[in-house]
Amino acid sequence: MMEFDTICAISTPLGEGGIGIIRISGPQAFSIGKSLFKPAKAISNIKPYRLHHGWIISKQGKIIDEVLISYMPRPGSYTGEDVFEINCHGGPLVVKTVLEEVISRGARLAEPGEFTMRAFFNGRIDLSQAEAICELISSKGEKSIYLATAKLHGALKEKIKHLRQTLEEIMSQLVATIDFEDEDIDLNIDYIQNNAKKILEDIEHLIKNHEHYQVVMDGAKVVLCGEVNVGKSSILNAILGRERAIVTPIPGTTRDYIEDMINIEGIPVKIIDTAGIRHSKDEIEIIGVSRGIELIKEADIICLVFDSSKPISKNVQEIVELKPVDKIIAVANKIDLTPHPDLECEIKTLTQMGIKVIEVSAKTGKNIDLLLKSIAQKIMGNRPEPTHQDIVPNLRQLQQLKQAREEIISFITGLNQNTEIDLLYLHVETAVNHLKEITGEIVTEDILDKVFANFCIGK
Repeated sequence: MMEFDTICAISTPLGEGGIGIIRISGPQAFSIGKSLFKPAKAISNIKPYRLHHGWIISKQGKIIDEVLISYMPRPGSYTGEDVFEINCHGGPLVVKTVLEEVISRGARLAEPGEFTMRAFFNGRIDLSQAEAICELISSKGEKSIYLATAKLHGALKEKIKHLRQTLEEIMSQLVATIDFEDEDIDLNIDYIQNNAKKILEDIEHLIKNHEHYQVVMDGAKVVLCGEVNVGKSSILNAILGRERAIVTPIPGTTRDYIEDMINIEGIPVKIIDTAGIRHSKDEIEIIGVSRGIELIKEADIICLVFDSSKPISKNVQEIVELKPVDKIIAVANKIDLTPHPDLECEIKTLTQMGIKVIEVSAKTGKNIDLLLKSIAQKIMGNRPEPTHQDIVPNLRQLQQLKQAREEIISFITGLNQNTEIDLLYLHVETAVNHLKEITGEIVTEDILDKVFANFCIGK
């Protein structure tokens, strides 16, 4: 248990709300909290893990607010140290005034993520769980909540622990061979090699999970593109269910890109409406089209929109060439109008190219739900739905896993080539150290700064 000074912060979002929470953590948390709390009913003491009703009183004896308070003694608190929480009314001025009163009695304002950092230092959680808390808070989709919660419950921590213990067992056998080389102790090569290969398989599985499901955590970028006046902005509005983009019959209304977030079947998706692609002499429109082309190249999925009442132009083919066909959904818009005579033939051509075609009407909303479902299917591809059992490493964890993988590959190769035991041991030891960096058993100040910089103040 590490000893720190006492910190405090507002733990609820700023702005008007029903409740605002001020969290105090540290050796003086209880004494500070008790000094400014006046219970509504006489009580002999403040009991842990219970809510107590009363008032926050200023040093001048004035009532600031009616509150509920709770006290969680160490080590059974979020930070692993004494924690005192004040639930006051959620007006910004009320919460700020209570916080200032706490600071005036000896606490200091917490740094971003400092409560969670203390939980890490005090052994309440490991570094992978600390990162999972940040991932959970910033989750933008239902699936990402499940994946973050799995890591918060210790799924990655336990997996890394198991891998590390197996590697340490291999290390102990290598050490025995080094320490007792005069006694001709033989390594159980088959046993060691099989265990090393199993570890390699487990690490490969974790790496593939990142590749498969990181889009669920981070979200996908979907770009609406096509010629001018085909209804891209209308489709954006239909998807969002509100007038996000200006829509007029005048071609080229959208001259720059417009973006918004939407949750599609539990996946956070950034929908981007781009300027219609056409040859123009207007300088502003040229810039808008150029930006649109760059966004098409960057997108995870593009929705290539065309007007089903008119023939498809050559510009559509130019767009198709910018992206692999498995990343394209063709959207035949305006099916509320009379279809172009060659529409069926054009759809057949696109289908033969491997491009899925969805016929919609942005005006009536017909098949917009089908379009959203197709977007979700394209994003997920052939990946199975993530479950609570799936462990998805973040980018920092992925880098350590890849480095551990390289060391284990070198170890297995060296084992087959009768490399010196000292060098084999070094490969295994380095792999273990990379795994320890995932859980924070080996950690630098730079890593901590990067991890906790993503946290908000109050968490």
